[in-house]
Amino acid sequence: MTRHSPYILPPKPISEDIVVFDLDGTLVDTSYKVQHLSYISLRNFLKLLPAVPGNVSLALSLVRLGFKLIFLTGRNESLREETRYWLTEHQLFGRLFMRSCYILEEKIPEFKAACIRSILKRRPRRLIVFDDSIENLFFILLSSPSVEAFLVNENTDHMRWI
Repeated sequence: MTRHSPYILPPKPISEDIVVFDLDGTLVDTSYKVQHLSYISLRNFLKLLPAVPGNVSLALSLVRLGFKLIFLTGRNESLREETRYWLTEHQLFGRLFMRSCYILEEKIPEFKAACIRSILKRRPRRLIVFDDSIENLFFILLSSPSVEAFLVNENTDHMRWI
């Protein structure tokens, strides 16, 4: 039997399941093309992007099964308002991790891996990650091998467990 100091409580595992979704290319259909993009600001354009229906349905189904939903995106923090708007329009609610303007795009895989390590400190019962980038998932699994990772794209017929 392990004895603990009466002043220090041992960490309790949080008995929750967590699912993490990337946005662009996973939940958001970024293959969408606009003829006259020059007439639309980037901020307004992001609000208009369609969802990937199968992946959004999957996220909502996992929430109904009791998973806590977290979004992890390489989008810049300056796009938080537009990103929240898009998520709300698609009835997706959860914590949103976005990269700082000081993190270069080339460092997105390391940023995402660090966020996953931070989430793991909560000691979830189960952590599942969906992303459309094999490089992002590689960095995540390299630093957090207990994570269940799925490579997805805008065509939900092609989903692979990593």
